[in-house]
Amino acid sequence: MPATPQTPFPKTSQAKVTQVQPPKRPFWQIWQLWGILLVLCSGVIGYSATSMLLKLPKTQNCNKVFWPFASASVRLYCAQTAAEDKELEGLLSAIKLVADLPADHPLRPEIDRNIDRWAASILELGEAQFQSGKLDTAIATARRIPKNVSAQKLIDDKIAGWESIWAKGEETYQQVEKKLREADWNGAFTWAVRLTDSSNEYWATTKYEESINNINIAQEENASITKAQTQISSGKIDDLLLAIDKRMISR
Repeated sequence: MPATPQTPFPKTSQAKVTQVQPPKRPFWQIWQLWGILLVLCSGVIGYSATSMLLKLPKTQNCNKVFWPFASASVRLYCAQTAAEDKELEGLLSAIKLVADLPADHPLRPEIDRNIDRWAASILELGEAQFQSGKLDTAIATARRIPKNVSAQKLIDDKIAGWESIWAKGEETYQQVEKKLREADWNGAFTWAVRLTDSSNEYWATTKYEESINNINIAQEENASITKAQTQISSGKIDDLLLAIDKRMISR
């Protein structure tokens, strides 16, 4: 059988596949990306570090702490523990534990907030002493707060206020006594009433009541003297002696 000549298949042209290269980013954009990543990483690290500093050891036994090597967070925790009862010695110990930490310490803002609160609590104790009539004790209590704390102006202002209120109370009370010596009962009573305007409970209540009592006694004594003088001038000596005896028995 004769061989049939095969028709050759036409050759298809193979297109060359060209790989398109992505455009290169400018150099400044690459560094911008790295800068953003660096800022984010720094923020995360800073937040983590601050959180670790602020996380206080809840199970710390403050009685067994060796203070020369104690961290700031331990000191702050133990200071807060000491101040919990708001007793004077505990509050002073709390301030002493953290007051000398460096000013640039990460915990400094938190420490200062606590110191201000503890100082205010000490001043409240002093205020109670002041209200009960113990000015010198109140001032001594306030002066026990270390002078290098941020609340120093508050302390000085509080003491100045106490002294001003006390001086005004003393002045008013002296006016009451002056009017009593002059036998000016109405004047003495007017000044005594002014004591009730004092913002100090001791002057407004205790010294006011004392003043009213002194006025009443002075009036009674004056009435007795006046009566005695009348009896003497009228020659009623027996009545005078009887009045004196009754006066002595009533005492």
